[in-house]
Amino acid sequence: MGEVEAVGRDLGLELIAEEVRNVDGISRGIDALAAAHVEAINLLGSVMFYIARKLIIDRTRALRLPTIYWWADLVRDGGLIGYGPNEEEAARLHVQQAVRVLKGAAPGQLPVLQPTRFELVINLGTAKSISVIIPQSLLLRADEVIE
Repeated sequence: MGEVEAVGRDLGLELIAEEVRNVDGISRGIDALAAAHVEAINLLGSVMFYIARKLIIDRTRALRLPTIYWWADLVRDGGLIGYGPNEEEAARLHVQQAVRVLKGAAPGQLPVLQPTRFELVINLGTAKSISVIIPQSLLLRADEVIE
């Protein structure tokens, strides 16, 4: 986290990390960030967070905390902003790796595959419900805007 915090300082931002180890800790983590008066949350990619997406979306909306998600479909489920790898490309890369393993490749010898396409999705209904104004310049860059 040190590198991320250093970049934040360079941008004039104070970053607060809230570690969550299980689903039960998600609400406590969000509440702790709200108590710290953060201006926004950047929710990193995690299977646990994906599984608990309804809880996270509902809690951050109730607290009116702007949150950016790793997955676009969380924005379609009611989140504010999603910016992350294109889901179809990521799935294709996962399948490619699985096929290589099934054909006998040693997992430790597989190349690291990284997505090259990222997408930005914005939910204007959520923005309105938490009183966030999305700049026009960001809306113009979005791959999808949900009314």
